[in-house]
Amino acid sequence: MAIPGLEFGNVRDRSLDWIWFESPGMNQFRGTSWLPEPCQSCDRKELDWGGCRCQAFLLTQDASATDPVCHLSPHHAQIQTVLAQLPEQAEMFIYRDRC
Repeated sequence: MAIPGLEFGNVRDRSLDWIWFESPGMNQFRGTSWLPEPCQSCDRKELDWGGCRCQAFLLTQDASATDPVCHLSPHHAQIQTVLAQLPEQAEMFIYRDRC
């Protein structure tokens, strides 16, 4: 699955250096200035960088949304619903329970 609108360029047309440092796709989620609330105000934002963009996109259809795994996310109920449907032994696969 690809995140729509995320453009990186092609090494046939641009240098790898340009793709890494200049391409819109590599810069869109770099740093913390793009983070939405509650991530922007979170004291852990420079530890988890807003969580997983692919996971956020998969569950919310918005790659810039707060990662639903975070308990502060407005979409966290989606994760809770899925976890409630899993067998008990699946708990060992929970990535994290706090942002």
